[in-house]
Amino acid sequence: MANNPKVVSMGIGKLGVANAIKGGLIVSVVFSVAFHSLDQLLNDKATWHDFVAGVSVDIITAATGGAIAWGMVSAVVGGAAMVAIGPIAFVVLAGTGLAWALNVVGNHFEVTEKIAKMLKESEARAIENIQQIHSEVRKGLNYADEDPIGFMHRLFAVPYLGR
Repeated sequence: MANNPKVVSMGIGKLGVANAIKGGLIVSVVFSVAFHSLDQLLNDKATWHDFVAGVSVDIITAATGGAIAWGMVSAVVGGAAMVAIGPIAFVVLAGTGLAWALNVVGNHFEVTEKIAKMLKESEARAIENIQQIHSEVRKGLNYADEDPIGFMHRLFAVPYLGR
């Protein structure tokens, strides 16, 4: 059965498609990181939030495009035997078209900017929470200095009637 040219052709076709999608995803990640790194170096206003948001959106776009292209090719290859170059060419064309369409949609909805904004807000909330915790710890330590016995009773939830 493995010697049958049609079976070998289909196997190489599906394997070629999988390798093309995997290679495209890797190239997308490498170029995305390189592009956003250069943008980070050259743009004085760019922060780590912009870098993480940009790379994240690019990776999600590449993975989504690859998954959709794989689904489309699986349907085509599963339905008919194709030569090895057919599915690969279809993946390249479909993946390019899908990536472009997803990029247009992402730019229209300003996904990268929204993610960067959410990261900045999350960082600001985390800093605020850390400052609040620091203040509460400082307050507790001051209470421990003023009334160590009362502090220990309060810490372990043991009633304390005072001195």
